[in-house]
Amino acid sequence: NVQVRFITEKFVGSMIHNKIAHLTNTSINRNGPGYSVEKERIGAGCKWTIAQLRGYFQQCNVDDRLVWERIKHMITLTILIQANSIPDSAKQCVELYGFDVILDRKLRPWLLEVNFTPALGNDCSADVTVKLPMLVDFLALCRQKIRLPRPATELHRKRNPKEVSRI
Repeated sequence: NVQVRFITEKFVGSMIHNKIAHLTNTSINRNGPGYSVEKERIGAGCKWTIAQLRGYFQQCNVDDRLVWERIKHMITLTILIQANSIPDSAKQCVELYGFDVILDRKLRPWLLEVNFTPALGNDCSADVTVKLPMLVDFLALCRQKIRLPRPATELHRKRNPKEVSRI
């Protein structure tokens, strides 16, 4: 799942110390004067869902399929580079990464950083829309990977189907 973040003040290169105009970090932007203001194209706040971004691309007649293929390729290569360095003792572990990607004017993606502790807090509707389904998917993958036991009621039902049907 993808979350798109924006700065909440117009970027001006000469104002290098203005964090709100240079960083998309919500914990910084929410304290700025433009956070709750309806901004042209973006709206209030500083986050969009992937559906909002794709809708914007469509309005601008931008075919974004190549953008997403490039981003997926970049993420895949980044993970593969580390694959051989995973110790055997960690093969049964799972991790959740956050990839920070920026698009330039030609819509070329650039990897800024990989977070091994991505922000999972919810402070707007875009967070709930993006993060909740992602966490549900992640936990489902974890259950498959480590083969968590089924809940006791499900095991009981499989062992004693007649008894459960009477309840």
